[in-house]
Amino acid sequence: MKVRNLVLLLAMLLFFRATSHSQDKKVAILECVDKVGDVKYGHRMMLRTNLTNAINKTQGYQAIARLNLSSIIDEQKFQRSGYVSDQQIKKIGELNGATHLLIAEVANYSSTEVVVNAQLINVETGQIENTSEGIPVNFVDAQKMKSACDEIAAQLLGIEGAGNDYIVVTAPQNKYGNSQSKGKAVPEGYVDLGLPSGTLWKDKNQSGFYTYDEAVSAFKSKLPTIEKWEELKGFCEWTWTGSGYKVTGENGNSIFLPASSYRGCDGGVGSVGSDGYYWSSTPRGSEGAWDLGFYSGGVYMRHDDRCCGQSVRLVQK
Repeated sequence: MKVRNLVLLLAMLLFFRATSHSQDKKVAILECVDKVGDVKYGHRMMLRTNLTNAINKTQGYQAIARLNLSSIIDEQKFQRSGYVSDQQIKKIGELNGATHLLIAEVANYSSTEVVVNAQLINVETGQIENTSEGIPVNFVDAQKMKSACDEIAAQLLGIEGAGNDYIVVTAPQNKYGNSQSKGKAVPEGYVDLGLPSGTLWKDKNQSGFYTYDEAVSAFKSKLPTIEKWEELKGFCEWTWTGSGYKVTGENGNSIFLPASSYRGCDGGVGSVGSDGYYWSSTPRGSEGAWDLGFYSGGVYMRHDDRCCGQSVRLVQK
């Protein structure tokens, strides 16, 4: 009797699991588009694999197996470049049971990174539902590649924390009249950007690179939290100057964040002037921490190993 009850219980669990997966939105991830032809196939394959993992671990979504999709594309004689027509979109959807297609365009960005523009297309309507533009993906550091692909998935799926690794920053627009800093004296070396929290930002970086632990130990509460960076990102205008970003508040005041690059855990330094990485005080697990990253094509929140050396910009309330 006990055995029979156990069998019934297992059958019910399998049924509910199958029912749950049948309700998932299914995403077919096509070959990555490389218009110039200078991105190695291995790098494009790594990108596609990480995008598949990011989709699969997001609740409510399921990525279609790569081998099954490639086989169907071969059988139907579709282009393997990633470009598909409206008719092909519907055909791939019918043959796979896919509700969406993910098409990613890649181009070399640096010796260790590619830049990715991606689209999520609704199979039924043929319309683009979401885009993710200008995301740099590091193909040397596995953790950075994973984080970037989680970021792409978060933007495409429109879900906060898609893949459980990325925070999607959304913020309402502010009016300077609501700032808590209005009318207060500003200490020398700090700038009032009219932020709602009243946070004042230092006008210059601290000299050199700091590991996360060094930054927290040296600067304590003056090291901005991830929420401070999100506020700066959401409430200010960011203008690329060629060597960093001019960040302007609604009151017209501004600070400059140079693209100082970073120092890797192995001691190697990236290309100064192309991108910037700034620590927050917010930890992520026992070995990571959140930071702000940027390059000429975008500004984003991410996380990194605590042993990395990054820039530090201080705040004061």
